[in-house]
Amino acid sequence: MAVSKLLYTQLKPTILESFRLHESDTGSSDVQYAILSSEIAYLKTHVESNRNDISARKQLLQKIADQKVHTAYLIRTKGEEHFRSLEKKVADFLAKKFNRNI
Repeated sequence: MAVSKLLYTQLKPTILESFRLHESDTGSSDVQYAILSSEIAYLKTHVESNRNDISARKQLLQKIADQKVHTAYLIRTKGEEHFRSLEKKVADFLAKKFNRNI
C-alpha cells in the first residue's frame, strides 16, 4: 500500500509552503522531516483503522526508523533547539491537518 495520493496532491504543497527555508526550497532537512512526519501520521491513522494491513504496518515502522535517522541528523547539524522548535511546529501543523494530537 502506498501512502495516500491525498498526501501528495493536497498536503505536500502545503507542507512545502509551510516549512521551506527559501523560495525554491523543496528538499531541505526541515521539509523532509515535515513530509516524513506527515506520512507517519497518515500511516498511524490507517493502521489503527486497518489492523490487518501488514504492509502498511511495515511501511510505518520503516518510516519511523527513517525519522529517527533524520532526527539525529537535524540535531547534529542544526542543534537541539532548532530541532525542538521544528518538532513543535510540525506537531501543530499535523494536529490541524489530521484533527488530532500527534
